Amino acid sequence: MKKSPESTSLVHINKEKVGFFRFKELKGKFKKFIQGKLDKKSSTYKNLQANNFIKDDADLGKSIEICQQRNVFLFQGPSLHIVVVTLRCNYNCVYCQASSRGIGAKGMDMDKKTARAVVNTIFQSPSKDITIEFQGGEPLLNWPIVRFIVELAEQKNRKAKKNLFISLVTNLSLMDGEKHAYLVKHSISICTSLDGPESLHNANRPFAEGDSYRATTAWIKKIKAREKKDSSLYKLGALVFSQIRIVFNKIICLKVLIG
Repeated sequence: MKKSPESTSLVHINKEKVGFFRFKELKGKFKKFIQGKLDKKSSTYKNLQANNFIKDDADLGKSIEICQQRNVFLFQGPSLHIVVVTLRCNYNCVYCQASSRGIGAKGMDMDKKTARAVVNTIFQSPSKDITIEFQGGEPLLNWPIVRFIVELAEQKNRKAKKNLFISLVTNLSLMDGEKHAYLVKHSISICTSLDGPESLHNANRPFAEGDSYRATTAWIKKIKAREKKDSSLYKLGALVFSQIRIVFNKIICLKVLIG
């Protein structure tokens, strides 16, 4: 334990794992806490007790309930299944985390044999809730396999009778009327990214074939228009905004424009 060279008021304790506490508090409330000498009538004591830092009574019922809530996923099996049908992408986003490849790359698409194995594995989960989320790359570049997985999952679910939810994460540049109609027919949720106004979106999400902002917003408008006609459709989700303070007013205008 040593004083920080930047400030005499800070003491570092196992800096990499714990962080630091204020020096005066180590002598006061924190020291009393670790010694078990905090005043039981004090607000500090009651707050720590309410947040389960202090246990006076063996309230096993409450402790068991909290443990179950925090670890419920261990007893239900996996419910969210991310399916990467291709690593190819027609965008070159500056923040891409998917190790995407160029649109002409070979050997980057999932085939039917693998897709069938994926669906079979998904339905081995004991969870009553199953979410299949298509990602990439840009999943619309491997549209036949997206359809194959959707229809195979629906077929298997007729017997499994799970709560099946399917989502597609897409940049919308390859969307067309036929694909959109298919997604609506099969109740597939659509998720896309919109980084803000045109200049910001295009800077973050370069598109070799043109204006990525216009490609995205054109289909957002069409999808939103369809939603207004049919309230049962899943809402278009996951609009991602960057640099909120700088473009706040423009984002408000964008929201009004798109709806």
